[in-house]
Amino acid sequence: MKAKHYFRLAAINLSRRKISVLFNLLFLVSMLVLVILTFSLSAGLSKFVNMTMLSVSTRTLAVDYNPNQFDADSVLATLETLPNVVATVPPGSSRTGGQIPTLEDQAQGYNGRITFIGANEHTHPPVISGSGLGGSSNTGVIPSKFIPTSVPAEATGGYIDGETLLGETITVEYYEHDYSDMENISRGQKHTYSFQVIGVYDSDNLLDHENIIYISYEDVGQITLASLGNHDQYLPSDTNSVQVVADSNENLMALQSEIRAVGFNARPIAFTNTSFAVTIVGIGAGLSLLAAIVAFINIIAASVNAVKERTSEIGMLKAIGYQDGNVALIMLVETVLLGVAAFCMSVGTAAPVLRYLSNHWADSQTLSVLLAQVSGNGLLFASLAAIGVPIVGYLFALDKALKIPPSSALREQ
Repeated sequence: MKAKHYFRLAAINLSRRKISVLFNLLFLVSMLVLVILTFSLSAGLSKFVNMTMLSVSTRTLAVDYNPNQFDADSVLATLETLPNVVATVPPGSSRTGGQIPTLEDQAQGYNGRITFIGANEHTHPPVISGSGLGGSSNTGVIPSKFIPTSVPAEATGGYIDGETLLGETITVEYYEHDYSDMENISRGQKHTYSFQVIGVYDSDNLLDHENIIYISYEDVGQITLASLGNHDQYLPSDTNSVQVVADSNENLMALQSEIRAVGFNARPIAFTNTSFAVTIVGIGAGLSLLAAIVAFINIIAASVNAVKERTSEIGMLKAIGYQDGNVALIMLVETVLLGVAAFCMSVGTAAPVLRYLSNHWADSQTLSVLLAQVSGNGLLFASLAAIGVPIVGYLFALDKALKIPPSSALREQ
């Protein structure tokens, strides 16, 4: 018997059982959609967790002290003696900003705005080209996709390849501000800061905006102080705290305990609750498993019931010469067609959902990392489940079908 006849008979038999087939498809598609969504979102969540943990802020502690009893230098000296410390950060040395006049090109969407973050060789992102900060002043590490602007990246004309700027000297302008009258803060003298680009980090693997440049803590502190007119009493409200950076996220809590043991209060500056990623994946996996069980039970019951309803038909096929192998192959083709249809429908359902999430998250620098797109592993697993679950139902029903004798055709008439 030619292959096309098997497909023709299978299609006819499926069309006769429309209600049963639709219920099977409903349960099977629901399961497969959950599988695809779970795999796809879990891939993005894994990347989100990894990118979050790469941020130095996740291993940084703010250390509070009483200015009537200690000064910043003595606190920093104490912290430097503790284990697992790779950097201590004086007040005003963590972050500042400025503008690069030569990159102020509104036609390309750049306004030249950049952010400086204080760092050393242990606290800036891994360098993919050039070298890291070695303690030298007036050197910097820039992003691989450099977008010198404070506006969203999609509003620019693209990005500047950071590697093309290696060895170049960039001059940044910033202004002095008078904070003596907090209700009328005025901008005063313009200052400049020049640095040489010595390294490039991979901005694709960080949650940071692409206008962040890492320079030494000392340089950041000098820029901050100069922008305040060298009046350190106008430093931000965190003057009575310094920062300390642990060598790893795993040692952060141990370092916090060490700091408390020497008499200071320490608190994380960034709370990294990555357990939600595991929770979401767990919920998705649980729902997928539940849907698989329901689909499995429904398909087995429907398959067995279909054999009972088709006792006369199967008996007739055997009576006119069809062998058990022919009957088994017809049922197998029906099963495969059901699985293929369910797989196609599930992809057609999951893809628009993921596209919607991707578009919805595009404006969020954090959520866009979740990469809402169909996962290859999700498709592979879904395709195996689309065929595997119906095949199990097929095997349960096949035994009963093969036991039907040709005489059943006569008894059912």
